Amino acid sequence: GPLAGPISYETTTGPDGRQYAVGGSVDIDVSPENDPEDTIRKMDIVIRAALAPAQPSSEDYAVARRAQQQRTQAQQELIQQQQAELEDSRSRNANPAEAAQASQNLITANNLGQEIFGAISQTA
Repeated sequence: GPLAGPISYETTTGPDGRQYAVGGSVDIDVSPENDPEDTIRKMDIVIRAALAPAQPSSEDYAVARRAQQQRTQAQQELIQQQQAELEDSRSRNANPAEAAQASQNLITANNLGQEIFGAISQTA
């Protein structure tokens, strides 16, 4: 997919003189995007892909951990942005229902991040 680099194969020569793939790897893009929400979406995809194999390898877990770290950082940035927006809306005497919804969004985002991090930590 668009987050994966080219496949690199490890080969060995068989008794018939032909090359056979015995291993390989794919570089996965875990770099952040310009927007925290885009980074969160991207890292969710990377985490799911890294943990998709029936028996993820240690490298699969390492990729998932790196993606979770990026996701957590992006989530913190998003929470800071949302807090600033909440403070701004409060200072402008915004609709109390909007302020309450913004607060709930912050709590939900934080809880989701903690659940995902906990799941990755338990599988690693």
